[in-house]
Amino acid sequence: MATSPARRDAMRAYLILVMAFAAFAAATTTVEVNFANFLRERFEIGEWYRGFLEFPRESQGFAMVFYVVLLGTLTERRLFSLAAVVAAIGVAGLALLPARALADGIGGIGPGLPLILFLMCYSAGQHMGMLIERAIVVDHGDLASAGSRLGRIGFWKTLAGLAMAGIVWGLHAVTELDFGFYFAVAAGLFLASMALTRLAMRNQPEVRMRSRKLVLKRKFARYYALCALFGVRKQVFITFAVWVLVVIYEQPVQTIAILWVATAATNLVAQPLIGRLIDRYGPRAVLSTDALLLCGVCLMYGYGAQLFPPAIGLIVIGATYVVDHVLFFVGAARAVYVGRLCADRDELSTTLSMGVTVDHIFSMTVPLLGGIIWKASGYEVVFLLAGMIAVVTAITAFGIPRPTAPAPRPVAAATS
Repeated sequence: MATSPARRDAMRAYLILVMAFAAFAAATTTVEVNFANFLRERFEIGEWYRGFLEFPRESQGFAMVFYVVLLGTLTERRLFSLAAVVAAIGVAGLALLPARALADGIGGIGPGLPLILFLMCYSAGQHMGMLIERAIVVDHGDLASAGSRLGRIGFWKTLAGLAMAGIVWGLHAVTELDFGFYFAVAAGLFLASMALTRLAMRNQPEVRMRSRKLVLKRKFARYYALCALFGVRKQVFITFAVWVLVVIYEQPVQTIAILWVATAATNLVAQPLIGRLIDRYGPRAVLSTDALLLCGVCLMYGYGAQLFPPAIGLIVIGATYVVDHVLFFVGAARAVYVGRLCADRDELSTTLSMGVTVDHIFSMTVPLLGGIIWKASGYEVVFLLAGMIAVVTAITAFGIPRPTAPAPRPVAAATS
């Protein structure tokens, strides 16, 4: 049967949107590969300051639900465009910051204020982009195949990240370009993502959105709990896993870039597979397994240096880093789980943003606490506590009802 012109236009718009998601992912990869060494080399920060920086950075994730509500009737695609512009402004600001040593304590906060403000701007755009992207993908079709759709999108985003990590590694290996160059490239990619999103909206029917409301519902209680636990897990690894490589194992940015390449290459296979596993076995089984695997990840991060000789320990920690980041995609199962509980698209985007806010209540505080624990008791204790959180997450996820065949909730291809 011939495809109608409207259907072809909708498919074209969605393919362009996938390209926008890929550009956004490439920009984020460029920043994150360089970020730990950028802080260490340009500002000479210590463990306390590294943990502290995550408070203002993650405060933007906490604010997501308020941003989404305040921006009211903007469609998801317009919100994604706005997110890309905001992230570009933040990264461009980071690129222009001059080098200066920041004291590893409260005294370093004032001199580091420009760093903090531009980091918050980047974080606001990054968090909103990731949130709205997931809402668009989950809502673009029936829920029975939402995991597979997320997996396919993840494949293309990962491919873009793999390419950028490879480019960053190659440039660091043969040139001495300043970190500002890489952040300027990232800003350009964010703006390209915005332009592609606007192109995807061209000739598409405008969808009138109802005003979003700030809502906390009892039926989402387990989802909120999983988001809170993920907030702890996520921030321990984002903040301190790379810091272990940089500080304990004294690895340069080239090593981080190689690990990003390895992670991206693994994710080309893993993300579509995880998406299919979510559809086949349901969020309960996938999230429970993820949490149990994290216990082993925590053990390796915290005690790999004691369990293995230095050369082998570095290889083990590198492999752990890859597995850790592959498991991050399992978070798609939370989006599928909550999608099955939501009555309509407005409830979905608001509930996902509330989940991000709950997540970041803990994301803001855990790094500062982790930095204090690291300084007082050693990094091993940080990861031991993270392992305990993983056990609690497994118990919580196991309480999700077993999957039943969800009723299809079709959504027009030209949504948002």
